[in-house]
Amino acid sequence: MSPDEKPSKKRDKPTHRSRAYPAITLEAAIARTKTLYDNDKRHPILTRSAVAYWDLSEGSGSAIRTLAALRHYGLTEATGRGDDRRLRVTDLGMEIVIHPDHDSDEFIRYVQQAALTPPFFKELWEKYDGELPNDVSLKHELERSGDLNANIIPEFISTLRANLEFAKLNGSSILAAQVANKDTVKDPPKNENEGGTVQIPKRPAMPTANQTYYDVSVPLKGSAPAALHIPMPLSAENYDYMIKMLEAQMSLVKSMRVMIVEEPQTTQDDATPTS
Repeated sequence: MSPDEKPSKKRDKPTHRSRAYPAITLEAAIARTKTLYDNDKRHPILTRSAVAYWDLSEGSGSAIRTLAALRHYGLTEATGRGDDRRLRVTDLGMEIVIHPDHDSDEFIRYVQQAALTPPFFKELWEKYDGELPNDVSLKHELERSGDLNANIIPEFISTLRANLEFAKLNGSSILAAQVANKDTVKDPPKNENEGGTVQIPKRPAMPTANQTYYDVSVPLKGSAPAALHIPMPLSAENYDYMIKMLEAQMSLVKSMRVMIVEEPQTTQDDATPTS
């Protein structure tokens, strides 16, 4: 080496950032959401208050992972930043925690919706048609893909399997197929760390011979009319359900009327598990 040459500096190996995913199970996340709803209903509360309800330390790893997980599942949404960072229970979160019958098809559909809200979970569920391969095979596939740090893959697989079992999304479920194929409504633009899709649940289609439909045109101001395609006869139960779903749709529309676009910033409840 000549006197003018300088020894090359060894470059540090870049830190690998894993795909975003909720680090606690859906069942645990629902329990955390119920605590929020029981205390404050759907009022936006400071994140430090939420953490206190859960008996966690503000800024701790457990608190950060829990806050992020509830958002990944679509159970809560966050506003503000810094000391004024707040979260509130979403429509989906409320429907799950107040539902009186956990064995009903409707409750299962809500839970399935939450289970498939994290994009990475949904991708894998669709890739394997709801039937995950053996843990060894799945671990090797995830290692090969580079989507996750190797040391968190076992925990990831455990969480994913627990969610599919809890939400009855293990391949043979008819409801599972309905969740995967129904139309979706997008929330205001988010990055992957915040989850992404809000889905409006539907009742399972009931095949009826010679089904009759009644088309209703609803005039709107300064716009084309809205249209309803209603199966007849319509029971009182299904009428009430239809009204409820229309109201849920409107709450989403209202939330998207005004959007303030801000530069993305990393906050404590946007965290992704790393090595």
